[in-house]
Amino acid sequence: MSIDLQCPECETPFKVDESFAGRRGTCKRCGTKIQIPGMSSSVLRAVSLSLENATPEQMLGELARRKISAVLAYSDPRTSTPPKVDVEGDLLDSDIDYRRLLYCIKTGDLESQHVGRMLEHLSAKVRRDQLAKNATPAGGKEQELFELKGDWLGMTLDEFKQKYYRELPSLGRTMPWCSDESPGRSIDELHAEPWHAAAGVVTARVDLPAENASPTIAQEPTQLVLYQFLDGRLFQIEAYFRTQSFHVIMQTLIKKYGKPVAETQSPRCLTWWNMSATIELRFGSIRPVRSARLRFFHDDLFEQAVARVPSHTHDI
Repeated sequence: MSIDLQCPECETPFKVDESFAGRRGTCKRCGTKIQIPGMSSSVLRAVSLSLENATPEQMLGELARRKISAVLAYSDPRTSTPPKVDVEGDLLDSDIDYRRLLYCIKTGDLESQHVGRMLEHLSAKVRRDQLAKNATPAGGKEQELFELKGDWLGMTLDEFKQKYYRELPSLGRTMPWCSDESPGRSIDELHAEPWHAAAGVVTARVDLPAENASPTIAQEPTQLVLYQFLDGRLFQIEAYFRTQSFHVIMQTLIKKYGKPVAETQSPRCLTWWNMSATIELRFGSIRPVRSARLRFFHDDLFEQAVARVPSHTHDI
């Protein structure tokens, strides 16, 4: 009796005698090493399939046979939204195929939180791609982006300066305070760095430290609110506040933007996103004291800003 096989690399079909069951062979055409399955196990026959033709169950069977762990994630183009996964690797959707798949790949030798974040990022990318395909040209950019207290991501630096313009005669200056007033300098209160000017980054705030009047969010006081612009467009808003205010701000965001798309632990972080922008709400620490942070960022502009960060090799 013979065993029918197919090379998983070049898909060349061939037969081997059953006496070779359980042993390793080599494809004569491409040289790929092939594990010859035993005759008694039906799940082992998945080895005869190429990866693109194998079902998820066959892939899992092959992983079990090899006694190795893996993270397997796929997107079904027939579904309108990708699955959501919590930090334990469990599926949050009701799709039974996804649920069975993700339960099978849960493994003890991979940190569950890391796996969860990987799958969340994959889910986010798939969702954005789907939204981009379904997007229509109708509607303004403000419908695609997020805003904090009327400040839309993507607004221009000139618009920002006009909105928050005010005079401080006692200090002989006007507001807002922007890092482009002293380009190339490090300004701790603005989190401004010397390389920002050359990269087209401007950081601003609408208050001065001496005023002790940082903006509120959801009626909760903040410690610092920073606005960052790239080439004159707002790409990031960062707000720091006491960790004790986390739940109030979280509930306010849920009322405004709905339930978060993803949530991770250690530290706790809630994420909202749409086709063009992201919101992150990160828990701080009470002991030791560490501020919580609310962050809005424009996806495309943020990626451009990150690409302009100078590498270590530029300073040697």
